[in-house]
Amino acid sequence: EQVNVDEDALLAIARGAEGGLRDAESALDQLIAFRGKDIKEADVLAVFGLVSRQVLDTMARAILAGDLPTLLQQVGELDAAGKDLQRLAQELLEYFRNLLVAASGSLALAAPDTTEAQAATLQELVASSTVPRLLGVADILLELQSQIRFALSRRTLLELTLMRCARAASTASLDDVLAQLERAKAALGGVPSPASAAQAYTASPPPAPMRSA
Repeated sequence: EQVNVDEDALLAIARGAEGGLRDAESALDQLIAFRGKDIKEADVLAVFGLVSRQVLDTMARAILAGDLPTLLQQVGELDAAGKDLQRLAQELLEYFRNLLVAASGSLALAAPDTTEAQAATLQELVASSTVPRLLGVADILLELQSQIRFALSRRTLLELTLMRCARAASTASLDDVLAQLERAKAALGGVPSPASAAQAYTASPPPAPMRSA
């Protein structure tokens, strides 16, 4: 067709089509009609109201870091640009699904269509968090899906939800606390933790009763 389309633009078309080949072909035809023979990612984002992969990376990183100012700034800029906030919520959920799959050691299943740079970003974010925290964020974003379509103010609901996500991502879980206790025990030269001491006490036989003379 003699059309120049960069890789990020093709990935954005695939995201917009949600796996539908005919939808993707139709979207590409529309883009050629609107933008001509040279198509960039920004063209796809403008026509279909999507956000860039870089924006999703930035927001995911801010959630995991508990960076509320960055999250609120991003939502404000996207809302002012007329982006579909319901679609943004859906893509954030998909993003954290990919992080969870990548955390299980299946990066190829998590993001089979991403570039090497995007795959490296997923690995970086997985290394900066834990599975329980990622699950906590995903649960909150999943709850958002059933609420945002009926919300009178989608921006407000999204902002409040992202605040909850940031809190869930930065709050230590019970597993985190136990792991810190184990590390502290090792640093102190093997001083038994309360849990291990209780187990040792339970496992040891009770002392024999004293007999009176």
